[in-house]
Amino acid sequence: MIKAAKKAIHAVCGEANVTDEELMTAFIGAESLLNSRPIMYQTANPCEETPLTPNHFLYGQVGGTFAPDSVDKTEFQPKKRWRRVQELISHFWRRWLKEWLPCQNVRSRWNEEKRDLKVGDVVLAISSDLPRAHWPLGRITEIYQGKDNHVRVAKVQVWQNSLLPPANKLIHLDVV
Repeated sequence: MIKAAKKAIHAVCGEANVTDEELMTAFIGAESLLNSRPIMYQTANPCEETPLTPNHFLYGQVGGTFAPDSVDKTEFQPKKRWRRVQELISHFWRRWLKEWLPCQNVRSRWNEEKRDLKVGDVVLAISSDLPRAHWPLGRITEIYQGKDNHVRVAKVQVWQNSLLPPANKLIHLDVV
């Protein structure tokens, strides 16, 4: 995770024209995003909307408020640099998701038998159209197997909604 974060920060901020304060703000924004990732549910209730995150250990809560994920495009000089920093944080978020999430859901050839997803598993549902710092954590309520008897699609309860993503878009979280 640290390697992916460093790579994303370097790719996004490496050639950026930012001051020291703006760079520090971008780093703090990236840190907030990384530490908002869910580890598991706080309770056994799958309807619980607040998952346990690294911020709970650092701050005793989910974390501070995030800067808005949409960047105002109107021209207004005093906010121009702030918008640039927000764009850097958004670029970091997209890049980090592209590089870190696939590492969490490694799909190697089935040379050896691996555990399939099953009903009751806690998973992260990956979606490219999610806003910044939004982690859809849910529980599998139903599974659908392919012809080879491996899980290919799962019905996931995410808060009050049900999703039906393919198994390769789900990251299993080990709940202790």
